[in-house]
Amino acid sequence: MIKPLKSGPAARAGLLPKDQILAIDGFSTEGISLESAVSKIKGPAGTEVILTIYRAETGLTSEYRITRERVEIPSVDAAVLDNNIAYIEFSLFSDEVIDDFQKLFGPVINESTSGIVLDLRNNIGGLTHVAVQLADYWLDEDRRIFSERRHDSITNYVAPNPRRMPHVPTVILTNDETASASEILTAALRQYGDAISIGETTYGKGTGQTLMNFADGSGLKYTTFEWLTPAEESIDGAGIVPDITVHQTGFGDQQLDRAKEYLLRGF
Repeated sequence: MIKPLKSGPAARAGLLPKDQILAIDGFSTEGISLESAVSKIKGPAGTEVILTIYRAETGLTSEYRITRERVEIPSVDAAVLDNNIAYIEFSLFSDEVIDDFQKLFGPVINESTSGIVLDLRNNIGGLTHVAVQLADYWLDEDRRIFSERRHDSITNYVAPNPRRMPHVPTVILTNDETASASEILTAALRQYGDAISIGETTYGKGTGQTLMNFADGSGLKYTTFEWLTPAEESIDGAGIVPDITVHQTGFGDQQLDRAKEYLLRGF
C-alpha cells in the first residue's frame, strides 16, 4: 500500500502508508495480481471488508474491519499553516490538477504567503505535461524544466511564461515513492525555483515508455527515452537525494515539521 486516501475509510480505520495487505476477508494475497486484490477489496458501499495488515515498523499483524464507501480522490489538497505558510499536496498529476491548483490563488497563495510546502510524498507521477505546467509557475521564462534524450535526439522543455508564484522559499517533501513526473518537478524547482527538498531519496524513475498495441489485443511496452534534470543529470535508479534528510519515525509528521522549521528559521 502506498498510502490510504486522506479522510477515506481506510485512513479512518487506522491504516498507514507502507502497510502490507496479507489477506482480504481471510484469503491470502500471496501470488495474486494487483487487479485481483483490488477486485476483492472493492464492493458495494455499506458492506464490510476485513484486511489482515502487516506493519513492518512495529512487526505486528492486525485485522482491520473497514466499511466500504464511495470515495473521490482529490488531485490537490491545500491549507494555510501557521505563519501564512501555504501547504500544497499533489497526490497524482492528472488532467484536473492545473484547474484545481489555479483555484488556490487567493485563498491559499496570496501576498501574505511567507513560504510554500509542496508535498510530493507518495506521488508516483502521472502526466508529464502537467508537471511541466506546474514547474512553469515557479520558474522564470525560458528556464529549462527537463530534457528528453532519445537514441538520436535531445528535446529540451522550458518554462514558456514568467514566474507566477510569490518569490518566497519553497520546501518540497519527498520520499521513496516520489517518482517519475514528481521527480521532474522536484529537480526543476530545486535548480531554479528557490526550493530545497526535505525527506527521503526519491524513487529514481528517469525513463519513459511507449505502448504499442497489436491487432490481437496484446501490447508491448518498451522504454524509448531517458529524461535529464536541468543540470543534465540522470536520476534513473538513483533518485534525488534531499537537501535535508528526515525519516519518518513513529507518530506525527517529522518531515512536515522540519519543513515548517526551515521556512521559519531559514535553516
